[in-house]
Amino acid sequence: MFLRAFRRIGGFRGEATVKTWLLAIAWRQALSHRRSIASRLRRFIAAGDDALDPPSTGRLQDQALADIELRRAVARVVRALPAKYREALMLFATGDHTFDEMSQALGVPAGTLKWRVSEARKRVKQKLERLGVTT
Repeated sequence: MFLRAFRRIGGFRGEATVKTWLLAIAWRQALSHRRSIASRLRRFIAAGDDALDPPSTGRLQDQALADIELRRAVARVVRALPAKYREALMLFATGDHTFDEMSQALGVPAGTLKWRVSEARKRVKQKLERLGVTT
């Protein structure tokens, strides 16, 4: 972030404080990073169902089809979540970041983020149960 600010110091017009200017740069970077994570997760979910299974698992065909249907149902339910829950759950699902890092990226306190992840998981589970999908 500081390297980016250093490279763009010529664009600083002095209309705001340096602190505000740096915060704006950090915020735009965080939003860009969040969009890239969401994009990667969408590609992962939208990837061919066969891409998630090893080529020779030796499992029965009907079990493989059940797994495919489960993944599709989960993807549909996650897409239907309100954005604040979906973003928290998808970011958490990457496993790449701490709650502090994720909370900074989403602009919410860590406690709020933990609650959103928990609430999203609960909602997904409830919807899947209502659909008769077993996990």
